[in-house]
Amino acid sequence: MALLALIKRIQDIMRNDAGVGGDEQRLSQIIWILFLKVFDDKEKEWEFIKEDYTPVIPEGYRWRDWATSTSVKNQMTGEELIDFINNKLFKMLSGDAIKNEKNEDVFLFTNTSRPALLVKEFMKESSNFMKNGVLLRQVINEFDEIDFNDGSDRHAFNDVYETLLKGLQKNNGEFFTPRAITTFVTDKVDPKIGEKVADFACGTGGFLVDALEHMKKQNPTVEQLDIMQKSFCGVEKKQLPYMLCVTNMMLHDIEDPDILHGNSLEQDVRKYTDDEKFDVILMNPPYGGSELEVIQKNFPAELRNSETADLFIIEMMYRLNKNGRCGVVLPDGIMFGSDNSKTAIKKKLVEEFNLHTVIRLPESCFAPYTNITTNLLFFDNTGVTTETWFYRFDLPEGQKFSMKKNPIKREDFSVVDEWWDNRLEIKDEKENNSMTETWKARKVPVSEIINSGYSFDFCGFPNKEKVILSPEETISIYISKKRVLEKELSTAILNLKKSLENDTHVELKNIKSVSDKIVTLDSTFPDDIKNALLQAAIQGKLTEQLDSDSSVDEMLDAIKEEKKKLIKEKIIKKEKALPPIEENDIPFDIPDNWRWSRLRMICTKIVDGDHNPPQGVLEKTEYLMLSAQNINFNKLVDLNQARYLTKQIFEQENLRTQVQIGDIFFTIVGTLGRSCIYNGGYNISFQRSVAVISTKILNCYLKYVLDSPFIQQHMISKATGTAQKGFYLNQVENLLIPIPPIEEQQRIVKRLEQLFPFCETL
Repeated sequence: MALLALIKRIQDIMRNDAGVGGDEQRLSQIIWILFLKVFDDKEKEWEFIKEDYTPVIPEGYRWRDWATSTSVKNQMTGEELIDFINNKLFKMLSGDAIKNEKNEDVFLFTNTSRPALLVKEFMKESSNFMKNGVLLRQVINEFDEIDFNDGSDRHAFNDVYETLLKGLQKNNGEFFTPRAITTFVTDKVDPKIGEKVADFACGTGGFLVDALEHMKKQNPTVEQLDIMQKSFCGVEKKQLPYMLCVTNMMLHDIEDPDILHGNSLEQDVRKYTDDEKFDVILMNPPYGGSELEVIQKNFPAELRNSETADLFIIEMMYRLNKNGRCGVVLPDGIMFGSDNSKTAIKKKLVEEFNLHTVIRLPESCFAPYTNITTNLLFFDNTGVTTETWFYRFDLPEGQKFSMKKNPIKREDFSVVDEWWDNRLEIKDEKENNSMTETWKARKVPVSEIINSGYSFDFCGFPNKEKVILSPEETISIYISKKRVLEKELSTAILNLKKSLENDTHVELKNIKSVSDKIVTLDSTFPDDIKNALLQAAIQGKLTEQLDSDSSVDEMLDAIKEEKKKLIKEKIIKKEKALPPIEENDIPFDIPDNWRWSRLRMICTKIVDGDHNPPQGVLEKTEYLMLSAQNINFNKLVDLNQARYLTKQIFEQENLRTQVQIGDIFFTIVGTLGRSCIYNGGYNISFQRSVAVISTKILNCYLKYVLDSPFIQQHMISKATGTAQKGFYLNQVENLLIPIPPIEEQQRIVKRLEQLFPFCETL
């Protein structure tokens, strides 16, 4: 069965239910239904395999009793179904009292076995949001068709979760690890039957499932299969991933999943016993998050900070058995971060553990959910590090991954597999001898790592575009850097105070150096956060997507028809065909109800100028000449600072205004990518270095798209010329523009207009 198509049908049904208010509630609704279906399928299997097996869920409340019926006529539906689920099923399976025929409270689900406790905990965490019993019956019937004893349906579970999860990205900042990465890491760590495997931030259980499947390939005996039932431990802080992980493990034949719902960082790492340690740890810890001070106190003072990923690295070191092995996904921040705690963490890692391999991953592996560049670190508890291999995983020219449309596949790692088994140092080719020597793969002695201040920044990606992080990530990184610098400044000032008190030599250079770094950090942050907001906005991650929004397809069709009419009336010229939008052209993923369009498809005019104002006019009139370098009449008006061009209207006879109010000016030669909206008040002339754009979508939204890092970086990379870099008009016409519904365009503009003035005050 095509589970992805099934989930799409189920989501479409739920959208018609007034009780389900968004993607998160839809996901939560699907999870408890999926869990009960899976649990009943597993119970049927256990009944067949085990003699005298007694079902965990009482008769009348099993999936087979109330959800399944061979006759549509006999199916519970409508108000009867809603009443049963809300007032009987949920109360029963949560272990609460329900009313009997005499209206007395009775407790019927008193089973205290581990599976029963799992069901009770799961259902206490769940809610039924649907109000329409007919629609709920349709959803249940869709799920009833799934055969979870079919291997292909089981294998598709993580893909199903990815489909469900994409609606949660803006609100929860969650993303799961691509299957190719979990499988590659698991293959290289190579967990053996009998070893205990853990993931302390397990999400939906991707690493744990891969470790389980890896062991199954070792042809376990019946006794070893029993051992494997107790070999996997996971901890997950967030409710929905926790619930999905439990279901996922059951789908993969773990009868009583050892998955804890909580924060594994809440226990003091210095108090872990040998029984709480593991032979194999596989993780992709959350990063960009910040933990409270009470959590930080669970870690040694010299190692602790607020960064979640750093704290998980410490936990992994404290919970790895002697001779144990670890594979972990980590962001660049830990790789070359130089603050005291990060340095101390890496010092402990290389001095007490064997960090043998680091794989640098392409930045697009986790797109569109995050553009943070990640790395795979492999270490074991067999002794100290003597040398570390670094390898840069380069993508073929022009290729990019996207977790939604072009996810990284296990076979994409074949080049890394080949290198892993036959390790050789690989130099990058230099264009000329004057260039610095760089490496794709290199064996780095630990002495060099120590001398670099415990930086792991080897075999990095050359000429990498500036990555635009999410607003949350941008703020988190800024706060982290600011705290480190402020701490350094406080230490330097304290040393100065001591020097003055002791009448010793006073060194001011360090104070000035740190102070300058703080000034630089503060001065760049407003632009960084504005860029992050713009990028989030045009990816549909800044504002809420509403099912009630109008159709983008209908809007684009209306624009197309209007342009046909204007061409027929000879108001605009007939246009040449634009190149089709291919899959490889798509730079990032957008919400399902958005569309990509070439810029010209949403515009009635994209022209550039070819002349200056008439001679002598500048001395006599309020006549504005636009060029890529300035907007000027008697004073410079910077396009970067002006959203609208406004001035008192001066009517001049015989001077033809070449633009209309609402048109967008966009510089395409020299200083690229400046834009503003014409709001009247000038007679305008413009040079070829400026394009004028008349759009049929919201012009304020289009201006924000043109200002976004996506367009700005594209223009810089594609501009040509020697003396002056330029962008041809046909390149402007072919620009890809993400088009949301008109209501969403309005929400984006309103939100950015609220946030940008605040950014200016930072």
